[in-house]
Amino acid sequence: MNGRPEHLPGLLGAAGGEAWPPSRAPDHDLRRQAFLLTLIDALRPLSDPVDVQRTTCELLANRLGVARVYYYAYDPGQHAGAILFDYASNGLPSLCGIDGGGDWPGSRDALAHGRDFVVYDARAETALSGEERAAMLSLGLVAIASVSVLKAGQLVGALCAADPAPRRWEALDLDILRDAADRTWVNVERAKAQEALRGSEQRFREFSRASSDVLWIRNAETMRFEFRSAAFETIFGTVGAGHAQGADGWRSLVVDEDLAAVQDGMERIRNGERLTREYRILRPTDGALRWIRDAGFPLTDDGGQVRRIGGIARDVTEEKETADRLQLLVSELQHRSRNLIAVVRALAERTLDEHPDVGAFREVFGQRMEALARAQGLLSRMPDASKVSFDELLNAELGALIGDDDEGRVFLDGPGVLLPYASVQTLALALHELTTNALKHGALAGGDGELTVRWEIRREERARLLFVDWRERVAHPRGSDATRMGFGRELIEQALPYQLGARTTYAFTEDGVHCTLLVPIDAGAAHGQSVQE
Repeated sequence: MNGRPEHLPGLLGAAGGEAWPPSRAPDHDLRRQAFLLTLIDALRPLSDPVDVQRTTCELLANRLGVARVYYYAYDPGQHAGAILFDYASNGLPSLCGIDGGGDWPGSRDALAHGRDFVVYDARAETALSGEERAAMLSLGLVAIASVSVLKAGQLVGALCAADPAPRRWEALDLDILRDAADRTWVNVERAKAQEALRGSEQRFREFSRASSDVLWIRNAETMRFEFRSAAFETIFGTVGAGHAQGADGWRSLVVDEDLAAVQDGMERIRNGERLTREYRILRPTDGALRWIRDAGFPLTDDGGQVRRIGGIARDVTEEKETADRLQLLVSELQHRSRNLIAVVRALAERTLDEHPDVGAFREVFGQRMEALARAQGLLSRMPDASKVSFDELLNAELGALIGDDDEGRVFLDGPGVLLPYASVQTLALALHELTTNALKHGALAGGDGELTVRWEIRREERARLLFVDWRERVAHPRGSDATRMGFGRELIEQALPYQLGARTTYAFTEDGVHCTLLVPIDAGAAHGQSVQE
C-alpha cells in the first residue's frame, strides 16, 4: 500500500508541470501523527462496524476538507465490491451499495497492485477512458484519491476521498488516508468479531432459555457459578439469583449420601476429565427428592489450563421412576410366568390322578386350560391388571361352558367388583370347577334345575371382602355322583384359603350344591379357612 502512487496527471498537473509525488511540508510528520492520535482515540470505544466506518470517514472529510469520504469493500473471491459506507457533506446523496469501481478498470488495477489512485480533475484527465470518466462524473466525483487495503497480497478494500471540484492532493493527504485505511481495517475486523461474538452469545442465551435442561459454567478455582440457564430454578428449586450461587450453597441441595461422590466428580472434572454422574437433591421450594443427571466437562484456555468447568444437568426423576417400574414389571412378569407354569403343572398332575385314561385326561385337562386361558385373556386385554371384575370373570366362564342353552335357569345378581390380579386366576379355576360340576351332575345337568349366584361387598374392620353365594336347586337329586367334585372341591376348600386368604363353605343340601366364598380384595383380612357343612 506504500508503493508508487498511480498519478493520472490531470488539469492542474498538466498546467503547472508539477512533479510527482508532491513535496512534503516541514511539519508533515507532526500533522500526520496528530491526526492519527485523534483517530485512534475516536475509534477506541466503538464496537459497531458501522460506527467505526462512519467516524473514520467523517474525521477524514473534516481533516482533508473534502465533500465525501467512503470505504469500498472488495471480495477477491467474487471479483466484486461495493461502497460499504460513506460520509457526504452539503446534502450530497449517499453512495452506499454502489459498485464504486466496477466501471473503473484503471482504479481497480492500481489498487490491486498496492498503488494509490489519484485524479486531480476527472473532466480533463486524458488517461481516463470515456467509460471511467462518465462513471466518476455521474457520481459527482471530480477529484479523487484512493488508497488500497491489501491482506495476504489481495485487495480487500479501499479508503477514498473525493470532491465535486478539482483538487490538488498533497502528500500529507495521501499519508493520512493510508494511516486511516490501516486503522479502519483493524477496527472494522475487530468490530465484526465483537458483533459476531455478541450474536453468538445471544444465540447461546436464547438456546439456554428454551432448553429444559440446565446449562451451567463455574469458575474452576472458586467453583462459583458464572452462568446458569433459566431452567436452574425450575429443576433445582432455588429462589433468587443469589441462592446456591457459591459452591457451599449448591452443595447444600445434594443429599448427604451422594455428596461425597458429587464432590469427587467435580474434582475430576477440574483435573480435565469429562464425567457424567447421577445424584439426588432435595428441592427447597417443595421438599421433593429429585434425581439429577449431570454431564460435566472442563473448559480450557489456549494453554490447555482448566479455567472453567461446564455442564448440562437434567432432571431424570421420572425417567428413573419409569425404569424402576419397568424393572418391577419385568420381575413381576417373571414371577407370574413361573407361577403360571406351576399352576399348569399342578393341573396336569391332578387331572392325571383323577383321569388316568388318556382320552378322559385330554378332555378334562383341555377344559381346565381353556378356563385358565380365559382368565389370562381378561388380564392381558386390560391396561391395568387390577381392572378385571368378578362379574366379567363369572360371565366369561358361564358363557364359555353354558352359552344361551340354559337361559332362564341361571340367575346372577351383584355389583361390579374389581379383583386384584392375584385373585383372578384361582377364582377363575374355582368358577370353572363349580360350573363344570353343575353341568355334569348338578342343577344344569337336566332341565329341572336352577343356578343362582349372588355376590356383594362386605367389610371387616378396614378390609373389603367379596362374598359369593353359589346355590343350586335340583327338583330330583342326581344320585351319588352329585356329591363328588374331586379336584374342584379340593380347590375351593384348600387352595382358595391358602392362596387368597379366603373363607369358604361347601355343602351338599337337599336342593343341591351350596358354596360360599369370602375373598379379601383389600389388604388386612384375616387368613382364610374352609368350612364344611
